[in-house]
Amino acid sequence: MPREFQRGENSKLGSSEECANPKQPKLAREGIGKQKKSLKRKSGSSDDKKQRQNQLGEQKEPEKSSDDSDEDIDWRNRYAEQMNKSEGFDVEYVPQNVHMCGLIQPRKNFDKNPWFLEQVEKASRMATEHFNAINKTDYWFVRVVKVCSQLVAGFNHYITFEVEAFGGTQSPVLFQALVYVGINENPIKVNFCRVKPES
Repeated sequence: MPREFQRGENSKLGSSEECANPKQPKLAREGIGKQKKSLKRKSGSSDDKKQRQNQLGEQKEPEKSSDDSDEDIDWRNRYAEQMNKSEGFDVEYVPQNVHMCGLIQPRKNFDKNPWFLEQVEKASRMATEHFNAINKTDYWFVRVVKVCSQLVAGFNHYITFEVEAFGGTQSPVLFQALVYVGINENPIKVNFCRVKPES
């Protein structure tokens, strides 16, 4: 063993604590020990952490009344049910205070707005022409019955409208069409047009 690591009067390291790691000064080792103890005190127990988290959670999340929660769940369930049944064409109810991009909403009294009525009538005529071209039929547009709209970069209009065969020899038929109308009506694109499925 090298002389400097031998214990005794002539040893360069005088105590057993100093000999534990001769390359690390005594003051540095003491500092590390203090840091470890400080970290233990700061971390605390898991129960303390949970208690602090619960306190923070109580401060951030105000209590909601059961009535508000039930009403919110109710309209969402109704909306989901109507969407599943009609694919967006027969959405009857969305609360007036709910405004969400991408939500399909009924356009009640659409015929009272001349600008909007003109837009959906134009879209319905284009959808009728689209249907005739694919199916080699000869229907012509009569009137818009119902509209639901989805706000995107423009509008997706879910239009239910009435058509008749050329010459009026048959009873009116209900069509459904999904038509995208861009900003300033540029472009107007028919996604699909079909005879309304039987409910």
